[in-house]
Amino acid sequence: MELEKEIMAIAEWPRLSDDQKIATATTVISEFATGTVEPTVIALLAKQLAQSGEVWQWPEQWQSGDVVSTGGGGSLTTLCCPYLLAGCGCYVPKLSVPGSFAGAIDTLECLHGFRSQPDRAEMRQSLEVAHIAHSKNTNILAPADGFLFALRKKQGRTAVPTLAIASLLSKKLAVSCNTCAVDVRCGRYGNLGHDFETAARNCELYVDVARLLGLRVTCCITDHSFPPMPLFGRLESIDALNDLLNNAAVEPHLLSHFETCCVIAAHGLVAAKLATTVAEAYDIIMDRKAAGDAHQAFLSHLEHQGSSPAALKEAIALLRSSPTYPVYPQRDGILHNIDLRSLNVAIKTLNAVPPSASDRAGIRLLAAKGERVEGGKPLALLRIRKGDSVEPSDEVNKALAAAFVIGDQCCVEHSYGIVQAIRNH
Repeated sequence: MELEKEIMAIAEWPRLSDDQKIATATTVISEFATGTVEPTVIALLAKQLAQSGEVWQWPEQWQSGDVVSTGGGGSLTTLCCPYLLAGCGCYVPKLSVPGSFAGAIDTLECLHGFRSQPDRAEMRQSLEVAHIAHSKNTNILAPADGFLFALRKKQGRTAVPTLAIASLLSKKLAVSCNTCAVDVRCGRYGNLGHDFETAARNCELYVDVARLLGLRVTCCITDHSFPPMPLFGRLESIDALNDLLNNAAVEPHLLSHFETCCVIAAHGLVAAKLATTVAEAYDIIMDRKAAGDAHQAFLSHLEHQGSSPAALKEAIALLRSSPTYPVYPQRDGILHNIDLRSLNVAIKTLNAVPPSASDRAGIRLLAAKGERVEGGKPLALLRIRKGDSVEPSDEVNKALAAAFVIGDQCCVEHSYGIVQAIRNH
């Protein structure tokens, strides 16, 4: 009962003092992190987080949908899939918190002029024309969710499944997005489970809570035990997204990841009732992508949130003209895995050097899981933004080298696709 009272207080968020906000958020996080929480209580938290600010609504005839994820670097699903949906006529009102390597909203913010906090009128106009609009949490949209997430991150509690579920669903409620597919990234840093069995149980909980809130959801469990794409960094993600949506030729590792994006988007299209089966939805997505509709949605979206195709070209040119530094293995052997946290440390260290910039550094993998690596052959290329005088320090080089786990024996073959889909519709 006390927990429910604390959750109900979130609806008064704008009128709470800073001390009251901290006390309420701390209590909720602690109770969710240390106890068993019923689906009805998780749903209550999601609803109150959404109602801590305004709830923006759209015309009833708009079929809305989105693709979100449970966190973890080295993936394009939350950046790419929404454009695939928008290219098929789905309306995609999207609300996000900042990511790690290259979250969707963080990546778009690297483009000159992009406004990541549109007002309601700007968001509606972008939805009407581009079929997609994207904002981060603001003082108006789910402010309590943004506050709780920042506090969870500070406390090291982003991987509390019940809190992650409430947070993700609150953002759907705040922008009236009634359906979505969820990329549940199962691996060492997965917020809904480090192993498949745990992730599956939490997916069942996720769809149960979504049902209580009147939302149609499909959870797609993906294998995140190895980075699903060979790129890390915001400019790298922008370049890859543009190539994929524009039907350009890409390397096999990235193409495999894009196939996963298309299947997850297909689940989202079914949830939005714009297709009856995943196979039908996949064909629609591939047809519309080939016709250029997804890429046009991307370009139109940039223009309606303050950026432009010219800014996109400028960012890609900057990436491709920036110097790179090879990363060599510490020993010969078989590449078993890559520690995303070590890569994150290296990129953050470089980006934090004054004057700091979120797009200063990126990494391109050159070796795949199970491949034999040798000292004279680089595992990856570290990119430093053109014009910066910063070079990788010994600390950065050590963090990068430590990220690559190398053994003597062959490792289990990795699958980049969907392991299982769990839905409530």
